[in-house]
Amino acid sequence: MVIPPQTQPANFTKPAHGAEPHWIPCSRLLGRFSILLGQFSRLLGQFSRLLGQFSRLQGRAA
Repeated sequence: MVIPPQTQPANFTKPAHGAEPHWIPCSRLLGRFSILLGQFSRLLGQFSRLLGQFSRLQGRAA
């Protein structure tokens, strides 16, 4: 189905107007996501430290 040229500019300008208010919740979501990422990386750090202790214990046992 071919879109008539008259409706094309209207379709292209609509997302631009709709995108302006959407940036506020988007940035909030990004902030929450970065906080989650920080917690996840901290957990990963603790996990790797535990793994290091475990491998050291195994090295002592062997």
